Amino acid sequence: MRNRHRHTLEKLFRRPPPSDVAWRDVVALILALGGAVRAGSGSVRAFSLRGRDLIVHEPHPRSDLPRGLVVRIQRFWKEMGEAPR
Repeated sequence: MRNRHRHTLEKLFRRPPPSDVAWRDVVALILALGGAVRAGSGSVRAFSLRGRDLIVHEPHPRSDLPRGLVVRIQRFWKEMGEAPR
């Protein structure tokens, strides 16, 4: 995992949840960890990592994630054992 990806992961776990996490950074992090991002209908996306899926809506028109989505991604990462140490 590159420093850029590590920085994104640490940013995702700040308290309170940040509202300035870029969608493209989260996608790059998932891909760097060996996961995949699949497109569904419209803005629906599925993050797949270690046999688990998280179904989300890609934010638009802004590219930053809303706080509620950040919290969902935090839970997903904790289940994968990828929370920063």
